Amino acid sequence: MKNLKLLAFWILFFMASTSGWSQQFRPGIILGVSPGSSPNNVGIILNRQIPSQEFTFNMYKVKPQIFGGVKMNMQMSYPFFAELGIMYSQRSTEYFTDYTHKIEGRAATVTMNETDHMLLMPVSIGVTLGSFDVTSGFTAMGTVASKSDLSQINGFESNNDFLDWGWQAGVRYTIKRSTVGLERSMIGIEYQGSFSRVGHGASVYGQSLELMNIPGHIAVTLQHNF
Repeated sequence: MKNLKLLAFWILFFMASTSGWSQQFRPGIILGVSPGSSPNNVGIILNRQIPSQEFTFNMYKVKPQIFGGVKMNMQMSYPFFAELGIMYSQRSTEYFTDYTHKIEGRAATVTMNETDHMLLMPVSIGVTLGSFDVTSGFTAMGTVASKSDLSQINGFESNNDFLDWGWQAGVRYTIKRSTVGLERSMIGIEYQGSFSRVGHGASVYGQSLELMNIPGHIAVTLQHNF
């Protein structure tokens, strides 16, 4: 609830602080896709105090991620501008547990899936350089629903944080511009990262599941400003 109030405050603050320039707002829509990946992480060993249950935990695969939503562009002193967006995305991750001691009837390696339904709210500052826009800013990432096989691990606990924080930086190119007004279509490439490690907030019998991996990916975007 505290994080939800903080997210709402951020939205209201941005709207209030820019209300004086409402005539310079331009709405837009954005679609994007990030390819899947198989990170090469060092796993962590859990349950050392219970030899029969000792296993290595690691991330196996991140599936391709698609997102889409709306953005509001506000022109400041040219060539600078600000953007606020809200987007929906679904993130699917595969983990595996590899047991140290083999026990008959139990698979040595078990793959587990986690799916998060997320709302992303990026706030960016940008500069227009001819046909290119260069942008950078921060993102609030709210998980509105989640389904995880990790809950099947004995002793698993999670604080179920609603809100995480990240950042993004990218460049986009204007592929079509209206002959009148500021309407234009753009294609871009963007790096999107998180400030939290994979597995933060989760534990098994009190031992953290945090991996030495800070999530990040490249995304290809299509954006149209009206």
